[in-house]
Amino acid sequence: MEDLLSTSVFQKLVDDQLVIPTHFANDTSGVPPLEGVWSSRLLEHAPLDMVTYPYEWSFEMFRDAALTTLTVLRKLLDGGYILKDGTPFNVMHFHGRMTFIDILSIDRYQQGQPWEGYAQFCRQFLFPLMAASHKGFDFRAYLRGKPDGMTAGEITRILGVFGFRYKGSLRHVYLHSALEQAFGGNDVGVRENITPKALPKQTLYNIVDSLYRVIEKLSGPTQQSEWSDYTATCTYTKADTELKATMIQNGLTELAPESRLVDLGSNTGEFSLIAADIMKLVISMDIDNICVDKLYKRLQNGEITNIVPLFTDLCNPAPAQGWGLVERPSLFERLQADHFIALALVHHICISANVPVPAFVELLAQFSGGIVEWVDKTDPMVQQLLRNRVDIFDDYTWDYFLACLKKQFDVTVLGELNNGTRRLCLVKRLP
Repeated sequence: MEDLLSTSVFQKLVDDQLVIPTHFANDTSGVPPLEGVWSSRLLEHAPLDMVTYPYEWSFEMFRDAALTTLTVLRKLLDGGYILKDGTPFNVMHFHGRMTFIDILSIDRYQQGQPWEGYAQFCRQFLFPLMAASHKGFDFRAYLRGKPDGMTAGEITRILGVFGFRYKGSLRHVYLHSALEQAFGGNDVGVRENITPKALPKQTLYNIVDSLYRVIEKLSGPTQQSEWSDYTATCTYTKADTELKATMIQNGLTELAPESRLVDLGSNTGEFSLIAADIMKLVISMDIDNICVDKLYKRLQNGEITNIVPLFTDLCNPAPAQGWGLVERPSLFERLQADHFIALALVHHICISANVPVPAFVELLAQFSGGIVEWVDKTDPMVQQLLRNRVDIFDDYTWDYFLACLKKQFDVTVLGELNNGTRRLCLVKRLP
């Protein structure tokens, strides 16, 4: 490992923002001594703004994580190294990019050895991406329920009888499926028959390049979703939009600048970008894949590095998972945010999802304060939600909402918008 960190290939990967900056820590006082042949060393990488998981990424984030893994592998092969595995859990969002973080999964390349992570890469990256791109399959729901990934048999059933027409499927899908059936799911048997024991290095390059070409051509949803064009289709006038931005800027400066803020229901991130000028970090989450993708792409130029885009359903956020429910903590355990903005959100939570108003306020009360937007029943967007359903929401009123807020917060009404159907409130949690 010491040799790796000092190599030019590793430094180039860090400089190209493909691998997270990593070094041996000088202070090892917190490392317990190890017996036997092992020596205790503390390997330290640059701090992540937030740990996120593949089932919280948009399609483009997930695809870029796969391409990053393949690019890292190819450059490592150039320098005489190889990856031991091929899992998306080795990649994190770091400073606007999907970046490889698991340095310990890098090993020296031995002449003739296969890439042991190939089958895992297909199960956890390629197959979910193909299912999402070709069949509209929700890879996030799948990986959340089955982090080990999708078998070749499963992806062949999803792609259907004519799935062989898709680029890369014959080589990377149907061969796997045939071997799975032949060896009854025995990973060792499959691996040994996919990759001979003496594998020319050029064959490894060919596999990596083939996977890269297939994944590079895959695309996620391209049509406009219900909310991806919200900023253009909402009922705000230009004057209201400008006033709202000003009120949010002024409100956030009354909180604690340079703190961590979560944008609950960020849409395409217009107000996350405003918050990023004031706050140390903005975690920008939304339930719409296209909206998250739009924000993620805006961050690609590297000019803004303090926004973490996140795909999540607030009514069904990622729970604690894995070994002992501590391997992958829940979303709200990882957030560690001080403040929030919740703009044009309350009606989606309380009316669309039938969440009681006090429960919505309890969600906000997890944070020290923030800005919340009330959307009245007379607002055109709420009228649209109620158009085809019975209005059973008698307690969805401004007076009741304000009363619930005041049980948890000191409330300042910043102003009204949209002809009085919306109000922005600055809230600070009571002692």
